Amino acid sequence: MTDSRESEADFKDRLHAKLQNSGELEKLKQTLRDRLQECGWTDSMRKICKDRVRASNIDDVSIDNLVDEVTPIGRDQVPADIKNEILLKLRAFLDEEA
Repeated sequence: MTDSRESEADFKDRLHAKLQNSGELEKLKQTLRDRLQECGWTDSMRKICKDRVRASNIDDVSIDNLVDEVTPIGRDQVPADIKNEILLKLRAFLDEEA
């Protein structure tokens, strides 16, 4: 089982390097930022963060805790069509690289 995890990690590292070296990583990030902004996800997450901070004691708020708390919410709120769009772009990149 360790070997499969290591090979998966190696694959992810190689993919990340290829994406970065080709400039595709930045394109994917920009596409994701644009789509999340267009659908209102960014504003929604900003509001969630503000509400969490306001509801907490200011001494108990840390960036790390806030990120830990809202990350699962943010991931769940990414629309499926945006996830699919990014996945299709990744697959197309992999097909070109094969």
